[in-house]
Amino acid sequence: MKKVKWNFKLYQSNITQVMEKGGFDLMKEIENFSSESFLEMFGELNCKKVLDWLHEEIKKPRFRSSSIGLLMTNPRGKKERENGELAKTVQTMVEDLWLYKTYGVEKIMDVNQTRKGKLCEEDAIGLVQLVCGGDEFRIKNKRRMFGKYSSGESDMVLKNSIEDTKVAYDVNSFFRKGKDEFYTKKDGSKVWGFNKLQYGQAQDYMRLWGKDKFVLRWCAIDTPEEIIRDEEKRVFYKYGNDEEHEEYVKQSQQIRRNHDFSVIPIEERVKSFETEIDWEYLKELDERAEKAMEYYQKIVL
Repeated sequence: MKKVKWNFKLYQSNITQVMEKGGFDLMKEIENFSSESFLEMFGELNCKKVLDWLHEEIKKPRFRSSSIGLLMTNPRGKKERENGELAKTVQTMVEDLWLYKTYGVEKIMDVNQTRKGKLCEEDAIGLVQLVCGGDEFRIKNKRRMFGKYSSGESDMVLKNSIEDTKVAYDVNSFFRKGKDEFYTKKDGSKVWGFNKLQYGQAQDYMRLWGKDKFVLRWCAIDTPEEIIRDEEKRVFYKYGNDEEHEEYVKQSQQIRRNHDFSVIPIEERVKSFETEIDWEYLKELDERAEKAMEYYQKIVL
């Protein structure tokens, strides 16, 4: 194979521009430049130069798409808002990112709601395919896209949209979805079914993958037995480890009813909420991300 003449600086500039406007699959690019065909095409020294740069690029601090919406939090005090200071919530998020990048320290969030989401992810995608149908077969996305300030791995990337599946913890929480949660845009309009974090995640995903539409789907999936038993165990300890205690029996039965979605018809077990790309929001998000990164650079132990 004939070697290709190319300009590393131009390549670097092009990838940087792509990440400033949207998203780029850095991991796939590393895989490409590690392959025999690329080594033969570009030469070992050129490939090494690119790989070194790509690895450094991946190491850069970036916000997760799932949490980047927190950047839109404003300080509580009028003086802090007028001075353009970061909200305490945002400062904490940036400090957590710094601790992870500097020392590998990360908070462990192992709550039952999160556990259920992970355990039931594949079931949720299957349920969406069954209930919502369409001419595309849904599979779990495995690619992570990188932008200037963020990186994310969406659930499903379809031809014209991004879909994200979330699993309701119990029947009560599924009932509440879409009834009391909304994101208020600057013009005062409400985007129902999304909170601040979910709206930010939706907007970031759309930009990273170059899509104009995002669909959030809440799924009613029966809770795994191990999680139900964990809830029952707490009640068991509360009543002196007595499984025949009247209140334990009563509450244990109620726990199981709370997590039994089989009472809901299959066609009603998915709630869907849509939104479109909001470039005005993304422009402000970038401005806040830049200010947050300035704060990042000033952090000391």
